[in-house]
Amino acid sequence: MRILLQLLLLLLSITTIHAQDAMDHIAEATCTCATAIDTSLSIAEIQTALGTCMIQSTTPFKKELKRKFGFDMDHFDQDAEALGKTIGIRMAAICPAFFTLLSRKEQLTKVEDPPPSPGLFVIGKLVAVKPGQFLTLAILAEDGRTLDLLLLGQAKGVDGILRSPDQGRGKTGEWHYRPDELFDPLSRTYRPYYVVTGFDPK
Repeated sequence: MRILLQLLLLLLSITTIHAQDAMDHIAEATCTCATAIDTSLSIAEIQTALGTCMIQSTTPFKKELKRKFGFDMDHFDQDAEALGKTIGIRMAAICPAFFTLLSRKEQLTKVEDPPPSPGLFVIGKLVAVKPGQFLTLAILAEDGRTLDLLLLGQAKGVDGILRSPDQGRGKTGEWHYRPDELFDPLSRTYRPYYVVTGFDPK
């Protein structure tokens, strides 16, 4: 009888520790899974892979998560952000090197991919289409300026204009563009250019 009581107490103790440490177990499993993530991936791809690791690691602890922490894994979308933060805090203590790498990669991404410049536009008339390596649209603005806009890719409303027999000469409206620096092979330097991004007729 005494042995049976000791076994029962031991079982209850193990169950209590398991419930108390469920989040730590999840964090450890997620850290282990994270070590297999290809760090050459983009920051978004790494974060997606990390999210998958977290979901896989929580599966054995669904009941504990709901009872002790209030996270319902059957409705994961409702608790995803809060659960991710909670696991992330525990992970930071277990595998800090991974989070340091993630932070550095995020900072590098911000440096390499600056936010796009706000959209610019000019109201004017298309007066000429100049051929070359890239088509150049000469726009006569309302204030008398002439802007040369390069066509480098898809530009909303522009393709249809250029397919007309007169290549859209005389079309008036808002010509949207962005500033960009392109390499000039003649001067072997980067020069500022304006790239057309769209056209809204007026």
